[in-house]
Amino acid sequence: MAPDYTQLRIGFAAEWLKDRSRTWSGTPYSLLVAMQRTLSVPVYDIDLSLSSYRLLVHKILTSHRYQGKIVSNYRFAPLHLQSIEKKLRAKVHEAAEKLDAILMIGDVGTVDNRCPFYLYQDMNTDYVLENYGKFPPGEIMFSIYSYDEIVRRKTWQDRVYSQCAGIFVMSRWMADYIIHHSGVDSSKVHVVHAGNNMALSSHALHNKSAKEQGREKTILFIGRDFLRKGGDLVLAAFRELRKSYGHPIRLIVIGPATWPVDGDIPDGVEFIGDIPYEEVRRYYFRADVFCMPSRYEGFGLVFAEALSHGVPCIGRNAFAMPEIIASGDNGYLVDNDDPTGLAGLLARVLDDDVMQQRVRMDADRYREYYSWDRVARDMLHIISRNTQL
Repeated sequence: MAPDYTQLRIGFAAEWLKDRSRTWSGTPYSLLVAMQRTLSVPVYDIDLSLSSYRLLVHKILTSHRYQGKIVSNYRFAPLHLQSIEKKLRAKVHEAAEKLDAILMIGDVGTVDNRCPFYLYQDMNTDYVLENYGKFPPGEIMFSIYSYDEIVRRKTWQDRVYSQCAGIFVMSRWMADYIIHHSGVDSSKVHVVHAGNNMALSSHALHNKSAKEQGREKTILFIGRDFLRKGGDLVLAAFRELRKSYGHPIRLIVIGPATWPVDGDIPDGVEFIGDIPYEEVRRYYFRADVFCMPSRYEGFGLVFAEALSHGVPCIGRNAFAMPEIIASGDNGYLVDNDDPTGLAGLLARVLDDDVMQQRVRMDADRYREYYSWDRVARDMLHIISRNTQL
């Protein structure tokens, strides 16, 4: 008989932002809430956030100028990592006898052998090192770090990997990379994917407004890191498509705090900026296609959100995106940065009423799979299987 994982005593360790719901795009908060719903006993909160003063000191000590901006490398700095790990160990020491296991968001550190710990991970430094110098300039993540800094970060990550009881990852792509490049035993790596950070009822979905005859067809892009997420490619493709498409079209851009490219906002583009997650939902309801051909993506929660709202997607044929988008079924995948090719795929989705209807009909299925309750259950089942209850 399988163990009753609802009785697990879990410690949940995360370096929270002041607004917990915005930490790591809402992922830790949503997962914590789902675990609290699933378990019969309270989850032990291991808050790893540092004081505002201490965080400011770390940022100042690691700040430098990058492409005309002052940036900080504090998240990879030994001082910051060691401070987080020290806090982790102190909190676990207080509660270790009360816990069956600890789930950490990211490779924040190690604890002693009294309590097994697991990671939920979407970043692997081996990939960053292998592709160092290949990322396009601008705001691509990891560009602000030196090669030596990433090597030191890899050493830290390898140590945590070697001592953890298991690694939960958001994609098969990430699992394969960790196994083949980091030397982690495959039995320790578990693909659980991720959940939708936006609650959406079946009733709300089935009452989604019908397409209005003659109205603008709408392309939606969401991404704070505009270049990394391929926003420049979407914008170029939209400009091309607008010249030739036979119907009015609009591009909605959400994420960057300010307009992210030189020049004025082009005609047909509706720039929303950085808005709270709960306000993003209404734009999914307006969208006919979601497009984000990201150049690096640990998973791509926005694709799961779009599909759960009944919206077909266009992504890149890389990383985890092919695990979410089935080309020709619920969207398409691009192989390069060709705006003409992307414009053609956008037109194909906008004109494909059968695909539009199919994705709307399948939205309940996407929403059920890409739910944090399902992720929490999968994690807890694996932890319970490896834990002496």
